[in-house]
Amino acid sequence: MKTLAAILGLFVIVANSSVANPVMIRLEVSYEGVEAKWFADLSSDTKKILNQNGDSVVLPTVVARPEEKAALEIIREYMPSWAKSKEDGVPCGVVIEFNPKIVPDGIHISGSSTLRRSTTPDDNEAAIRFEAQQLILDNLLENGQPKAIAMEGGAQMVVTATLVEATGQSTK
Repeated sequence: MKTLAAILGLFVIVANSSVANPVMIRLEVSYEGVEAKWFADLSSDTKKILNQNGDSVVLPTVVARPEEKAALEIIREYMPSWAKSKEDGVPCGVVIEFNPKIVPDGIHISGSSTLRRSTTPDDNEAAIRFEAQQLILDNLLENGQPKAIAMEGGAQMVVTATLVEATGQSTK
């Protein structure tokens, strides 16, 4: 009986510590070889949060709970002159949605990455045109190791998923 009580006590301690310090997933994203045109619609203040170095752009880091959707949007809402509400706006810039999941072989990432820009010269056009490049993500990543995902024109999106404690420290 004492053994059963000790096991139950140990289980409660382990369960409480795992709730207090849940494992999170830190997602780091960069684009390599992507043309600057994809970021041209962003305001100068918004561009400051991007770490641009030549044809490389590093986005801010996102931390997500496993199996919960995480999104990263670095956009400017393009509002046509005829727009009546925010729903009529089109996001130009970068929109990424992740659905990270811890699996036996690593970290599975599903979701999408969209780069979108306006190609309409001004608001007086009868038709407003946009150009977009979208990746549908369904990738298995090794903890802490970058994974390059091919895009159009030889560019690539590089994603690193790292298991971290709630404090942000790597679990490695």
